[in-house]
Amino acid sequence: MFLIKFIFLLFIAFFIFILLTAFRFISTFRSNMNKFNRRSQGFGQQQQGHQQRRTYGQNGQVFDTREPQDANKKIFKKNEGEYVDYVEEQ
Repeated sequence: MFLIKFIFLLFIAFFIFILLTAFRFISTFRSNMNKFNRRSQGFGQQQQGHQQRRTYGQNGQVFDTREPQDANKKIFKKNEGEYVDYVEEQ
């Protein structure tokens, strides 16, 4: 009878240990998530203050955060991108 009570107490102690470990893990995880969310919200507010956002397409899926002067700038030089005569090498 004593052995059964001892095993039962060990089982309860192990179960409590597992619960406390799980609680600590979950609380640490939630704390880190909250820290990350606070930092990312602050970062987004800083970025919005410095950049102009324009949306294109349906549901505003594409964001152009460049300045209007940079967005309208041509990518290629005038002499690039022209068609040339094709000559097959032998």
